[in-house]
This record gives sequence, C-alpha cells and structure tokens, in this order.
Amino acid sequence: MKDKIFESLRYKFRRIYYKYIRTLDKERIDELFEKIDPKLNYVALHNPNWLGVTSSTKALFKNTLAVEELYSKKIVDMLADKLENYKVVIFSGMVDGWENLMKELKARNKNIKIKIVWHGGNALLSEKEDYKIFGKVLTLYKEGFIDQLVFVKKTMYECYKALGFNSYFLMNNFTLKDKKDYPNKKDNDKKLRLGLYSSGTRWVKNTFNQISAVSLYKDAIVDCVAYNDKIYDFALHHGIKLEGSNKHMPQKELFKRMALNDVNVYATFTECAPMLPLESFELGVPCVTSNNHHYFKGTELEELTVVKEIDNIMAIKEKIDSCIKNRDKIMKLYKEWKKEYDKEFEKNVREFLNQE
Repeated sequence: MKDKIFESLRYKFRRIYYKYIRTLDKERIDELFEKIDPKLNYVALHNPNWLGVTSSTKALFKNTLAVEELYSKKIVDMLADKLENYKVVIFSGMVDGWENLMKELKARNKNIKIKIVWHGGNALLSEKEDYKIFGKVLTLYKEGFIDQLVFVKKTMYECYKALGFNSYFLMNNFTLKDKKDYPNKKDNDKKLRLGLYSSGTRWVKNTFNQISAVSLYKDAIVDCVAYNDKIYDFALHHGIKLEGSNKHMPQKELFKRMALNDVNVYATFTECAPMLPLESFELGVPCVTSNNHHYFKGTELEELTVVKEIDNIMAIKEKIDSCIKNRDKIMKLYKEWKKEYDKEFEKNVREFLNQE
C-alpha cells in the first residue's frame, strides 16, 4: 500500500515539475531547432534522461531533439508548430505526454508519418511501467496515430511483422570518436578490474547472477554504477566491496570508468540491441554479453564473449575468463567485425529513412 501511495505522489510531482518548473519554453525550443539540419525531412525525439536510448538515437539519426515529458498543452503546440511540416517525425521511446504531440501533429497534417522506435523487448513487460507504456504504443498504432513500429530487437520486428503490423528492424550502433579522452588502465596495474553497470536507471537485468559471477574473482576490483542498498548488501555477502557510485553520472564520466576495466559484464536476460557492450568495445574493453541480441552472430567473437546459458553463473564466469585470457584476440576480432557491421548499419538506416 505504501509503495502505491509513494508511486502516486512521485507521478503527481513529476507532472508538476515538468509542467511548471522544468518545462520547455519558446526560447529553449528555438535553441533545440537551431541545432538540426532544416534540409532533412525528418526529426527524431529522445528523452535526454534515458542514456542508452539517447546514445542509440544519436548514432542512428543526424536530426535529433532532446524532449522530456510533455504535460503542457502550450509546449505541445509550440513543438507542433515547428514539426508539422516535416515528412517524418520519429519518437525514440515513449515518454509521458508524447502521445499528445503525436495527436496534435496528425490533426494538423494528415500526411505526416509518425514512427516510434521501441528499444525494449517483451521480457520487461512484467514491469508495471513497461507494460503500461507498450500498451499505449499499441493502442496509438491501432488508432492511426503511429504509422510504423520500429524495433532494435530483431525478433520483436519479426514477430510484429508476422502479426501484420507495419514494422521495421533498425540496427543499433555506436562509434567512439574521441578515444584519446578515455585511456585504458596502465600496464603496470596488475589488479583485475571488472565493471557492472545498470540499464539506464534500473537494475532489472540479471543483476544478482552477475554479482555472483564476479565474486568468484578474489581481490578483484568491481566498479559498479549505480548501485543501490540491495546490490551493495548482496555484494558484501559475497565478499565484494564495490567501487563506483550509488548515483548515475554523465556519459563521459561513466566512459572514463568503463575504459579502466579489464572486462565489463552485461550478461542480462532482456537484451534487445544493448548499447553498453558496443560502448565497452569501442573503449577498448571486452564485454561479456548474452545471446539474445543480433550482434556477433555466427562469429568467433560470439564464441568468446557471448553467454548462452544466461541463468548459469558459472557460464558467465567462463566468458569473463575467456575475455581475460583472449583480450587482444577479442579486440582484433571486434575491429574486423565492426568494419562490416558499420557498412550494414549505414545501409539499414539509409533504407529506413528513404521509405515511401
């Protein structure tokens, strides 16, 4: 009962916060649109507080707008004024109030195409908020306010295409342009460093199996962002004193920490097309991941880094061992894989944007 009351109060506070305190105004909206290319016929919206989604959106699209919750009709109208003449408006994820902008755009321009990029999979629909949001997406599609469902998880695309939805598979990617800003650990640092990082703001992805796996490395330094009381307590039970932070941090600061590890571990139940493994590899650090995304399929890199029995603690440890032992080989294989993947990615995005 207390949880329900707290959740209700939190939701009401957020509505007040974004409507009256943190809301966009005309000056901020004008500044957002100054940063995009008016010659392109599309715009992609993302919530800047969702770090993985933001990273994905910026890698996929040149024209992006950082837009948070929309509870003010005035702000919806001002955004619609700017967006109504675009051919395509892409919503990357689904944030409270965005449906009002979708409806306003369709009311003004019946020919505008509205597409939503869904970054999740059905595994997380057991979470109350995820279920509510995806249900809203499906309703908006059936009512004609969304023209296309776009998935970064290939099997989600295949399912909804088979169900008769207008759907598209869009490949995630990430390329680090400023590697010099993120040095790897020094050769004389012999301490084993392992990284554990949450998905956005939540630990809903196989957390405790991963903690158990890294606890098998005695005296290892485990960097964890952002741990909570439960995670910290569980780690202590397993003889781990976590380093890191109990607060989330800007991407650049997080990248500096990730680059100092020997291996980053992101072996989760609910992968879609996760950004963190790609970010880790780009930083020069092998990442253990799981076999529920499309990366590395049919390659030696898959054999060396991807856990196939995701509920098996020892299987996670086996891939951590593999990354430690084969680090140089893995990074060489990644660079070869990335060259070909970049070509596929560019073609995939180009074809998506050129759809009639």
